[in-house]
Amino acid sequence: MTTYFTEVGLACALLGGVAFAQVASPPALPELPSCTGEARPATTQEPPQEPDLEVRTLAAYRCLTSGDIPALQEAADAGEPESVFLLGHAYLEGAIVPRDVEKGLALYRKSAEMGFRPAELALGDRYAAGNLVPRDEREALRWYLKAGEHGAPTAQANLGAFYLEGRVVTRDAATAAQWLARAAQQGNPVAQRMLAGLYEDGDGVPRNAAEAVRWYQQAAEHGDALAQVMMAVRYATGDGVPRDDARSVALELRAADQGNGLAMRYLGVRHEQGRGVPQDFAKAATYFLQAAEAGDAVGMCYLGDMYAWGKGVAQSYREAYRWYLTSAAAGNAKCEPNLRDARKRISKAEREAAERDSRAWAARFSS
Repeated sequence: MTTYFTEVGLACALLGGVAFAQVASPPALPELPSCTGEARPATTQEPPQEPDLEVRTLAAYRCLTSGDIPALQEAADAGEPESVFLLGHAYLEGAIVPRDVEKGLALYRKSAEMGFRPAELALGDRYAAGNLVPRDEREALRWYLKAGEHGAPTAQANLGAFYLEGRVVTRDAATAAQWLARAAQQGNPVAQRMLAGLYEDGDGVPRNAAEAVRWYQQAAEHGDALAQVMMAVRYATGDGVPRDDARSVALELRAADQGNGLAMRYLGVRHEQGRGVPQDFAKAATYFLQAAEAGDAVGMCYLGDMYAWGKGVAQSYREAYRWYLTSAAAGNAKCEPNLRDARKRISKAEREAAERDSRAWAARFSS
């Protein structure tokens, strides 16, 4: 049911903010556009719940002020589930009312038990993460199932992951595929990418390369960085799509802009080899550094190579050793031969300094 508070959120058209289940401590509220404006007239017919109901409910919350609390409390007392949920979130966040976690969680649960799907999803998220409640994946699954049956695409995608990974349930790829398909059809990019992987592998569904490409493409168009990388590889190799280097590069750039380390590494390789772009060692080294900073262990090894060879950076076996060591420590066993070779080429003092740098870098990026 669309309520006054949801309509205010729609009028504000706020698509950003903190997810309901992510509030562990009171965050600073961002500066918002004006939330003035009249609610739309109530319709006589209940519309179906939209896939973005959670976003719209969040938008309604971001428009609330302390002056709205009496009306919100009155609506909650009258049993309106969205108002119960919004009031609970207000108590958890503590920005427009004094923070009261116990009261906020009780209101969350009351709204969820009334079948309000954002509350069901938020409780599932909290139990999955152990956020203000004890971590309990069985309880998370229970609330995700309720939210998923009520049409929440994020919950459906999470259920797909539970069944695919066998988390507190017996692994069942066919059931995972059913949940992922429901979320994917509502435009959830993570579900679209995961469903594509099932079609690619023939896991839980018949192997179907065309369906895999179709869902990877949709996920990429909807902004999933990993799907963008996967489609970039397909366009680079002509796997299931016409070969198109320009399109491949564009997809890698989109994924890199989202911080995807794999895309940054691929862009580094392109510029180092001059594949689809002009050869540029300095750009390659920059992309490898960005990949390393994003945690890509292979990108760290490539950056070590650039220092060992003096490509795009000043030649330095000490720096090469540092990055090889960091790559190996991050789990890239294939970098260990490079590490042993660079170790032989530097002094003990250089080695110890590089090891300190590697440890300091790892600590900075793991914190």
